[in-house]
Amino acid sequence: GAIGCSQMLSENMHLFVGDNPADIRMCIASIGNFLMHKGWDKTQNGKPVEKGSKNWMAIYAYNPNKAYVRLVIEIGDSLRWLP
Repeated sequence: GAIGCSQMLSENMHLFVGDNPADIRMCIASIGNFLMHKGWDKTQNGKPVEKGSKNWMAIYAYNPNKAYVRLVIEIGDSLRWLP
């Protein structure tokens, strides 16, 4: 099963998670490391994530469920407008 607040699978823990998987800063960093490793395109930050794009595929690699990917993108879009 998934481990820590990032809910990383055990085979990915040693690659992407630091010493304390319960630390929220470490969780955020580990998810960022995972997404970058899976092809996240930083040049697209702040832009809509299109289905099939590198960023869409990176999120899908984290959780291969299209409904999950759509929800993550919707949440990200709603947070983009916060000050």
